[in-house]
Amino acid sequence: MASWAPLLHELVATELPERDHAEKTQQLAGQLRQAGTPILRLVEALGPFLTTDDDPQRARATSVLAEVVAAVPAAAAGEGDVVHLSQFFTSRLTDWPAVRGALKGCLALLSRRGSAAPARPALAEVEEAAAVEMMRACVSHVFIRALAQQDRTVALRLVTAAMRGYGAALLDAGLDLFEYLVSSVDGEKDPRCLLLCFEAVRCLLALYHRQPDTSLCHERLEEGAEELFEVLACYFPVTFTPPPNDPNRISREDLAAGLEAALVAEPLFAPYLVPLACEKLSSTLRQAKLDSLSLLGACAEGYGPAPLAGHVSTLWSALRPELLAPAGEGLLPADVPAAAELAAAAATCLARCVAAFQSGGGGGGGRGGEEEVPAGARLADAVLQDSSLQDMMACIQSPGSDAAVHRRSVLRAQAGARVAEALCRAGGATAAQALGQLLPPLLALAAARPAEGSSGGWQAQCLAWCAVLGMLAAAAEAPPSAPPAGVDGELARQVVAAAASALEAAAAALAPAVGAEGEEAEEAAPGPSAQRQPQAASWPLLPGDCTQQRAATLQLAALAALFGDPRQAAALPGQDVEAAVASVLHLLSAPCASASTSAQQAAAVAPLAALARSAHAAALSDAALPRLVAAAGRPQTAAAALAALQALAAASSGLQLDIVVALDQALQQQLPAAAGDPAGSAAQLMQQLLRAAAGIASAPPAHGGAAEPAAAACFLQLGQHLLDAAQLLPAQAAAAVGAEVQAACGELAYHAMRGAAAEQQQPLAAAAAAAVMQRGHAHLAAPGGLQATVCCALLVPLRQEAVRGLAGQQPAAPLVQRLVQLAQAQPDGSPAGHWAALAAAALLNKWDPADSDSAAACSSAVLQRQLYPACGLSAGGGSDAGGAACLPAPAPSSWRYLAAVGRGLAMRGSREADAAVGRAIAALDAAAQRWQAVQAEGGGPLEAAGSEAAAALQQLAAGAQAAAHFLEAALDGGAAGAGLSKQSHAVCKPLWQQRLYTAAAARLLPLLEGSLRGASAARQAAAAGGEGAAPLLASPVLLLALACLLCTAPSGVLQQEQRRMLPWMLQCLAALQRGPLADGELLLSLLLLVSDALMSSAGKQQAEAELLPRLVPALLELTAYRPVPAVRETALQCLLVLVDLPYTCLHPYRRAVAASLAAAVDDNRRGVRLQAARCRQAWTAS
Repeated sequence: MASWAPLLHELVATELPERDHAEKTQQLAGQLRQAGTPILRLVEALGPFLTTDDDPQRARATSVLAEVVAAVPAAAAGEGDVVHLSQFFTSRLTDWPAVRGALKGCLALLSRRGSAAPARPALAEVEEAAAVEMMRACVSHVFIRALAQQDRTVALRLVTAAMRGYGAALLDAGLDLFEYLVSSVDGEKDPRCLLLCFEAVRCLLALYHRQPDTSLCHERLEEGAEELFEVLACYFPVTFTPPPNDPNRISREDLAAGLEAALVAEPLFAPYLVPLACEKLSSTLRQAKLDSLSLLGACAEGYGPAPLAGHVSTLWSALRPELLAPAGEGLLPADVPAAAELAAAAATCLARCVAAFQSGGGGGGGRGGEEEVPAGARLADAVLQDSSLQDMMACIQSPGSDAAVHRRSVLRAQAGARVAEALCRAGGATAAQALGQLLPPLLALAAARPAEGSSGGWQAQCLAWCAVLGMLAAAAEAPPSAPPAGVDGELARQVVAAAASALEAAAAALAPAVGAEGEEAEEAAPGPSAQRQPQAASWPLLPGDCTQQRAATLQLAALAALFGDPRQAAALPGQDVEAAVASVLHLLSAPCASASTSAQQAAAVAPLAALARSAHAAALSDAALPRLVAAAGRPQTAAAALAALQALAAASSGLQLDIVVALDQALQQQLPAAAGDPAGSAAQLMQQLLRAAAGIASAPPAHGGAAEPAAAACFLQLGQHLLDAAQLLPAQAAAAVGAEVQAACGELAYHAMRGAAAEQQQPLAAAAAAAVMQRGHAHLAAPGGLQATVCCALLVPLRQEAVRGLAGQQPAAPLVQRLVQLAQAQPDGSPAGHWAALAAAALLNKWDPADSDSAAACSSAVLQRQLYPACGLSAGGGSDAGGAACLPAPAPSSWRYLAAVGRGLAMRGSREADAAVGRAIAALDAAAQRWQAVQAEGGGPLEAAGSEAAAALQQLAAGAQAAAHFLEAALDGGAAGAGLSKQSHAVCKPLWQQRLYTAAAARLLPLLEGSLRGASAARQAAAAGGEGAAPLLASPVLLLALACLLCTAPSGVLQQEQRRMLPWMLQCLAALQRGPLADGELLLSLLLLVSDALMSSAGKQQAEAELLPRLVPALLELTAYRPVPAVRETALQCLLVLVDLPYTCLHPYRRAVAASLAAAVDDNRRGVRLQAARCRQAWTAS
């Protein structure tokens, strides 16, 4: 007896629940697969059950056989097996009780054609004659609409598989699949089956379209198209709301997309579909309108011009009201955004229709596009002759000076411009026709100059440039598949000339703001438009927004759109491009005298960057770079010029190297002046230059594929020159350089060295190391010295090969110790100290693995002799050494240096990192015990303690915070910014963060549990003495450490630890709200972790089961936390998430929540009020 026989008997002889049946069937399939049992042996074992008169047993036996055939196809790999199985399942299609199993078996066999993976052995397929007989039995005896949902799903999949694999043979045999599918789809309501119905309809139509023109299938399509359309049309538009926690994950969008694809599959639907879509477009339901617009656009692309040739006027008549709706009479301002959204969808639909008509695509198997029909031309002509475009011109020319009239004119002009943009977005001849007809009059309006003391001219000019910008940007968005737009070169020249002329006038208007000596005039108070600074692409709805500065911003955006389109930029001659560049540079070179000027100069960067990516990039190298570099050397123009240089470097690889060389020279010239005037404009200018150079060096490779070795060599040379300039400074000047400039120098040195190869890095690294080791050098002895910052920053991003080469010239251990000594000699917050500690950590991290003993000795010496004592951790103390732990020293910088070195060792996989974490936690435990003792001596909490106890607690708090944030910094991955990470070629062992977190949590959690037990005992004693019960909290010092640890733990670890850590997070939230250890930023980070946990199903279940009595009060208290508004807002978001829990769980807290929300809706922060209103509405409705 086979081992699987008892399981088979259980499956067939007894009625099992559906889930148990599925599990046992999988077990059976696994045993048969493992044993290599042929299907005929299973058939033999099932024989009595397959032929029994007991309907349920016969049905179960047939289903088991079908499921095994599907799960173990190799069991029926031979032709004979397939023949026998196909005959059996075909016969069972007439056996109504066993039809489910028969359908499954037929599906498993027919699905073999075209689905075998190349790696699998070939499986025998059902012959065409057998497939025809199978489907003949299905069509004759299986009425799909009468089946249960599960069976309908299988049947629809069977029909689809048959049409895909054997469609031609089925049609040749005379099977009317069309009628069978129509009857199967008609009236279907289940969303799972509907998706399959829509797929089957598409497959059927594609099958009929593939048949020869002489086939009767086309005649059958013409006869039944209306009937099939009526069956499908009853589902349009789709109205479906998925049930909560739907396991099928079927959305309304899925059903709508499936229905749309089915309707688009047949051009013969056109006479019925266009009226339907236009009728639904007139609905008041927003979703019905959006679906109708999407359907019309998809039909134009799918059908092609021929089927829709007679519906051009209908299409435009339906689209026009939606396009012009935002400018309709009586529309309330609050309704304008919704109308604008629908108008944008209508514009997209119009662009799709015009593009599809002029391309001649679509047409259902080639039948729709054969006839030459000028539908696209007629639609474009109808749009271009529409009165909305004439109305746009009139409104731009005379917008009116009254605010209400102006707003009305702008909305009407914007509606007409939206129509024009749709034509331009279609591309091809239509775009060229629209640009040629509309741009000349718009440019004429844009060239109008205002009368003296009048603002009307600026209104017309701003509105005209808005329309020009929209059309140019839309033409640039034309799909690549569209025919070439054929942009008129003369028209492009007119746009560039008009913009350049207007920009020259705008730049000249800025001149009165600057005195004869170049000093900025007293800045006038910016007007309302300058304060708002609207985006260039938005239309000015107020007359006060129409200014010369706004017009200049629009002109710059138009140039950027023109230069950014390769087709339009190619039509421009070189002299016109040079004139436009000169006008843009003139504007960029003007001193920034106001916020509006700054906005113009920011907008001036875009056309230069677009030009750098075009065929005219060479025009920038000689004309633009010298002027921009010169402007970057003047404080009044440095910000705009440097932004332009950064944009050009990011856009063009050729320009990038030239810009780096120019900035290198400027930095060398500016550094002495910045050192001589550390608090003046020279230092500020130096800082801007350094930040810009660092931004270029840290950016991804420029557009155009710059050669990496050349770029790396250029950046490395910049780093060498920076080091040379710092060394040449006098000692007093180097020490006087401000911290901001020092930090910028360090960042630039880091990025300059990072991209070079190891052999390129080594000489500069050797020079930096030699400078660091000059103990008596005045520059390095000076606290916060510039040279120390640059030298140390150069050592951080060394590659491991470069570190090995450096060790051959300079012993590594003395260098590391010297770097730590240098860091400790700096004042708190010094850039030199930061980079020195990072350099020491980098060298330890990248130490040659072949010399691990010396690496261990060096790291131990640095920790034991230098870093531990500075942090208050005695060399012989700590939990790892067996001695008594010391209190942490309130020295934040020393703890940060220890964290940097510890992180470098942890990334390498050194055990010294675990030891450092253990010492820190032991010190925190000592601080927790001392905290409790001081509170007991002082009579309770800090508010009730005496002055001496309060001072002691403050001292303890400073040390505890420094030690706790050490855990946070040591665990930080360093993925962003300049530091020790993979981007700086650090050695990163897999899962180093997880290991360090595990080591820290293993030490910290037992201490917390012991502290909580002590607090519980004290609470019981207080209750026995008649005193009030205090909240049951662990030590706030240890909770602070845990909070810092959790906030930087890897997300994967937090998900695994969520159940254990979520109660501790609530303890942390309660402990860190007040007192010396209060930390608003840490509270916010913890709240975000709690929010993420509550959004998961496991977190909701845990909250419902055990956390609500502590969670809800903690969140309510945080809704009133004043120091950090984001804490209040996030606490309200967490309360909103809790609404998903059952009503019975939330009911006890509803009154307290309502009281807290009543106060929160009156918060002085808008974001908090909005979140409180949403939360109150959700809790009220739940």
